[in-house]
Amino acid sequence: MVPYSPADFHFFFSRKKPITRTVVPKLCVAVALCVFVSGCGSKSSTTTSNPVSISLVPGTATVQTATTQQFTATVTNATNTAVTYEVNNVVGGSATTGTISTAGLYTAPTQVPNPNTVEIEAISQQDNTQKAVAEVTIAAPPPTTHIDISPPPPIVIPAGGIQTFTAAINGQAATVTWTASCAAGTTIACGSIGSSSGVYTAPLSPPPGGTVTITATVTSGDTPPATTTATVQFSNGTLVGQYAFSVLGTGMAMAGSLTFNGNGCITSGSGDLNTGGAVSSFTLANASPCLSTYTVQTDGHGVNLVLNTAGGATYTFAFALLNHSHGYLTRFDSGAAAATGALDLQDPTQFNIAALNGPYTLAFANHGASLAAQLAAAGAFITNGAAGFSGGELDVNSAGTPSSGLAASGSIGAPSSTTGRGTLSLSSSAGTQNFAYYLVDATHLKLLQLDAPAAAGDVYRQSGSGFSLAGFTGPYAAILSGFTAGGAVGEGGVFTLDGAGGVKSVAVDVNQAGTTLTNSSAGSYTAPDSDGRTVITIGSLVYAAYPQASGALNLVEIDSTNNAAGGTAYPQQPNAFSNTSITGNFALSASGIDLSHAHAEEDAVGLWHPLGGTTFSGLLDVNDNGAVSESTSLTGSYNIAISNGRAQSGNLQAGNFPSGLCNFYVVNANTVLFLETDSNRVLTGIMQKQY
Repeated sequence: MVPYSPADFHFFFSRKKPITRTVVPKLCVAVALCVFVSGCGSKSSTTTSNPVSISLVPGTATVQTATTQQFTATVTNATNTAVTYEVNNVVGGSATTGTISTAGLYTAPTQVPNPNTVEIEAISQQDNTQKAVAEVTIAAPPPTTHIDISPPPPIVIPAGGIQTFTAAINGQAATVTWTASCAAGTTIACGSIGSSSGVYTAPLSPPPGGTVTITATVTSGDTPPATTTATVQFSNGTLVGQYAFSVLGTGMAMAGSLTFNGNGCITSGSGDLNTGGAVSSFTLANASPCLSTYTVQTDGHGVNLVLNTAGGATYTFAFALLNHSHGYLTRFDSGAAAATGALDLQDPTQFNIAALNGPYTLAFANHGASLAAQLAAAGAFITNGAAGFSGGELDVNSAGTPSSGLAASGSIGAPSSTTGRGTLSLSSSAGTQNFAYYLVDATHLKLLQLDAPAAAGDVYRQSGSGFSLAGFTGPYAAILSGFTAGGAVGEGGVFTLDGAGGVKSVAVDVNQAGTTLTNSSAGSYTAPDSDGRTVITIGSLVYAAYPQASGALNLVEIDSTNNAAGGTAYPQQPNAFSNTSITGNFALSASGIDLSHAHAEEDAVGLWHPLGGTTFSGLLDVNDNGAVSESTSLTGSYNIAISNGRAQSGNLQAGNFPSGLCNFYVVNANTVLFLETDSNRVLTGIMQKQY
């Protein structure tokens, strides 16, 4: 074939008239164009573009049901690098095979599909003929290993009781390490557990909140620890060991030492009884298995602590325990006069005279039937650990007549090595008082007067010498009781010592035989002497005060109001001044005179449960001049002043306490004092948190 020349193309395209006869086929035209542009049939070069490609990572994967796996697609040789993800050719996947997001996050189905493999496809959005594929195997998760603790909840353990815990992993016995914990500040309050045995011994007092957490931990492997909780309740096991007790009633006082076996038996005991100045000693009857008994209910109270003496007398007490170490007592013999007091765990290792070494303060009083028979006293002395007695000072209010700042001498005998009983004698210009004491420990002795009147009290360790005005600083809440010319008197209030001799923020309520007045006058206090004695003056009220090592003050009224009263002022904790700061379970003790019932003594112990607001519940065991009432339901209300912790017109109601209007005085979140302020009775009391 003869090639066309450019002139030939010019001929075709430049003709003005159409060619009437086609002599050149279309293919030839195309060939001609080819020749024109690049010289068809001569030497030429060809250019080919790179195709789109995709990679997908990972290429294979095993994914557990209901878990995720991230896939990443990389597109090359494309201006649009986006991909579309599919699972088994379904865009976005499905619930059966799993789903995948536009970002490549694959979520496996909740059940293993059949077959158990699926394909993840990443398809180029620029060239949908190009894709990458990954294979995914769906697997069930491995069996979960967990620790099962036996016994299952609820678990209730009596105080002092034993419970064995066991552990299993997926039904098979397991070797674990055991620990016990609770909200207490010390581990002993939580009880103890064998780290390998799982044998748990509950504490003798329920811990804060009443519960203990038991934890089982596997020392090797990835099995997580397991926990269970146990509730610890009061029981007979709470009272175990040797205790000193004392009670005081109208014309009688009683004190002694008792040994509890933790199983409902009082195995030994002895004491002293003062009835109207006539003093006798007693021992418990020896019987098998035990003649003297007790029963602690799960809430820490009881009405049947029974002392059977060798002489044939029986004394029954209701009680409310704070914990293993301390509780309140009220005599609960039907037809017998009321009396109230406390029970404290003794430390027999300190039953020796060497333990009594240093400064002490004491306070004692009787429950008279009238002002003429009333006595209240407070003082201080120093012992040297070898029966030496020095530096004595005493304030005495007898029948409303005070004798103040008296020099006192005396002696103190060694305690019995078995009961902690010893003797103490005080002599001053007001006379001589002889006492039996029962040693609780080196910081606390219980006193019983061995001559007239029938008085009882306590001795507490002081912090030491070097007393100053600045050492008496801060807010206090106080409670006192006694007699005045018109009958019984009770006093309660709050005040602040400013560290410089001033008394401020005063609100002291005085119930004199059913008529209540409030003293809010600012006052003063004197510089303390070498015994720590200071005199606090608030309006017409004047108190001699002796400090305890705890910061509390022993008080005796020494003014001219004819009030023969004694009591205690406790340092307050200001941040406890609100209704909601007082929560939990409290033991309650109250004593006073029932003005509507022959003006006779009425005492009670029980439980108080503030409900986190302005109301409370509880129960009382009451002895109203020999008429006993067990577990009387207690209800009422209160409203604590945030400024000073004083709650006016609290309503204390129980079967034997109709319309009992009271003022409350908050010491701290664990202690509340109260004074009845109506005309039904003159009643003072204290409520302390259990555990």
